[in-house]
Amino acid sequence: MPTLLLVTKYGLRLHVSHDATIHISYIELHDDVDGCNSKLSTSNAVTPTPDSISYWLSPSWLSSFLWNRASLDDPEVYKDVIEARYPRLAKFYFEWVDIYDDAFQRQECNLGSDSWVFPKMEDYLAWKTEGLLLACWLVLQDHVQEVEFESYYLRKGHLEEELQRFLVHMVKYIDKEYYSD
Repeated sequence: MPTLLLVTKYGLRLHVSHDATIHISYIELHDDVDGCNSKLSTSNAVTPTPDSISYWLSPSWLSSFLWNRASLDDPEVYKDVIEARYPRLAKFYFEWVDIYDDAFQRQECNLGSDSWVFPKMEDYLAWKTEGLLLACWLVLQDHVQEVEFESYYLRKGHLEEELQRFLVHMVKYIDKEYYSD
């Protein structure tokens, strides 16, 4: 039976089968391939190690948006650490951060405006969806235990359930008038 396959530029793979079963994994991408024929590196079934990291992924203007839940003194995970620890993800991750920061400034939220950061619902949903996919990729890394992104708790072995819950919520956003004109 045919399945839908989504492969992100940073190697996250989503397989959706004809019966709506979702399987999430990531692949080790090489510069000379498109990701479809690359070696499967890991899947959602990987067990976290005892020293695994728990992250919180949340927008905060002019920050990295990534916070280590165990670090009390300085929880922000800085750009150089993200680049060193996640070189395959870093470029795409910081493009996602920049989209938010640029929209935040464009709407003058940094000056106290109470405008929506993303005035168009489609832009907000695209940004939010990419954030969830980035969080899924992070969870699939061997040393990451979980990533909290908004009200979604992404943990190994439970990614598919949270992705389905996310998609149901996105339909509700589309069905109601979240933004006013």
